Amino acid sequence: MIYLGIDIGKRHHEAGLINESGNPIGKTIRFVNSIKGSEKLLTFLNQHQVTPENCACGMEAKGHYWLSLFSFLHQLGYKVTSFNPMQSDALRNFYIRKTKTDIKDAYLIAQVIRIDSPEATPSRRPPST
Repeated sequence: MIYLGIDIGKRHHEAGLINESGNPIGKTIRFVNSIKGSEKLLTFLNQHQVTPENCACGMEAKGHYWLSLFSFLHQLGYKVTSFNPMQSDALRNFYIRKTKTDIKDAYLIAQVIRIDSPEATPSRRPPST
């Protein structure tokens, strides 16, 4: 299983992959909060042979900035879990050096998904008329 952690930001997101042992897979990727950015993330996932079948994704639910990326990944069939930033902060406090960068946060979010194995966040679709 591969775990994708995405640090959500207003203008940019940072994504990082880890394996079942918690070791990083390659470098993280920074992408803009747009359709082009989502396509850049998909290219990154394809380069690492990441598919909906072998990956669990996690992201912090910060404001409304996570919603479009969540929908994009969910529509592609990825198991995506959004969670309160306080959950990743709790894991960050476990470490002695509590450094906070977008890159470290992306890996930390992936670790939360790896360790906790939370349920996927359901997609909310409007009722059909």
